[in-house]
Amino acid sequence: MKIEDLENFMTRGFAAQKAVNEILNIEEKAMSDRANYNVILQVKSFVLIKDIGPHDQYLTITNAVEKVVKELVSNGKIQSSQRLFYLDSEGEMGEIEFHIIDGFHQFSPVMANDETAQRCLGAWKNIAKVKR
Repeated sequence: MKIEDLENFMTRGFAAQKAVNEILNIEEKAMSDRANYNVILQVKSFVLIKDIGPHDQYLTITNAVEKVVKELVSNGKIQSSQRLFYLDSEGEMGEIEFHIIDGFHQFSPVMANDETAQRCLGAWKNIAKVKR
């Protein structure tokens, strides 16, 4: 198959899909360039946020981490003295290490022997039980 034939085939395929979508009245939703999350806990030593999606419309916290940190800092939701924990789109907890001067710094896994992380996780489990 020649490149021209492949290009023609692909163009016809995209045009056909667009026609089907129009017939079925399917609208494509524009993907936001930010994450959709809630601040679950704010205490003196840490902040916990939870990714709430939906992920066909919003980026995950992981994919929009720099914007998430900038939003939290600019809205006064987190201070440089606090740690930032998050529940990702899969429900796993992690930590975002950051510097307010530089913004986002790096991701870190939550360590099993990390006392603050375990307090954060325990508080989240208690909140989740109450919401049921």
